[in-house]
Amino acid sequence: MAFTLLPLLLCSGLVLVMSTCPSEWVEYDGECLYFSPHAMEWHAAENDCRNRPTGSYLVTDDNQEKHDFIKMYINIFNAWHNAHFWTGGSDFIIENNWRWVETGVSIGSTTYWGQGQPDGNSSANCVAFHMNSDNDLVWKDDRCSHKYNFICEQRATDVTNGVIG
Repeated sequence: MAFTLLPLLLCSGLVLVMSTCPSEWVEYDGECLYFSPHAMEWHAAENDCRNRPTGSYLVTDDNQEKHDFIKMYINIFNAWHNAHFWTGGSDFIIENNWRWVETGVSIGSTTYWGQGQPDGNSSANCVAFHMNSDNDLVWKDDRCSHKYNFICEQRATDVTNGVIG
């Protein structure tokens, strides 16, 4: 059966393209996400992402679908008492002007700040995911010196497996 299917596939003229992520990463909508099992300060986490062979960066949380996907994973880690993860958001340059480290652009209108956040504390310059008591994934401005797990992000690579047919 497999031998009769192969000539049929070879004549179909399809190009098989797959997006791939490195081992231990998960794919979401053409992006690869790495949920680090290690806790680090924000700057060390950003360096860890940048120093990976794939040149990633701390994650952006810029749309509802991606937020829901990340929440699904953090909800699992929350059961293991890992409820805080660093994002790539910060206000290092101008206080209360939150930007993504990936692009330097403003976080914009899509935000998931928790109640009372950002709180205006000038020593809290980094954005962390936090699973609140209502089981909602929210952002919290936090001191960058805290050690949290983190999420790296990169574009998935397109791998063309060749032309069939």
